[in-house]
Amino acid sequence: MRFQVLVNGSQVCTVGQSDFGVLSAIISWVKLDPAKLSPERRADPKASPKGQLEFSVGGIDSIDDRHTSWKVPAVGVGDEIIIRVLAPGEFDAPTVKFG
Repeated sequence: MRFQVLVNGSQVCTVGQSDFGVLSAIISWVKLDPAKLSPERRADPKASPKGQLEFSVGGIDSIDDRHTSWKVPAVGVGDEIIIRVLAPGEFDAPTVKFG
């Protein structure tokens, strides 16, 4: 299985797993009450009064039992993210493998 990832019309990456594994594409947003955050969390440079938006693409390669991830750009309000599901085939090497 493969996913083709496009942001604002430009292809970012084609991700995949050869045999057994997991693929995921996640966009999440979180806004926490600053009054309830620890001083360390409030000092985090990624903390924002408008909230934090994150986009990630990754998975698990079950053959070697390692997590995988691919580099994707930061996204914001108004960005268009397209995830196209593709049949098995060639894909970009993960940017990071860990675990």
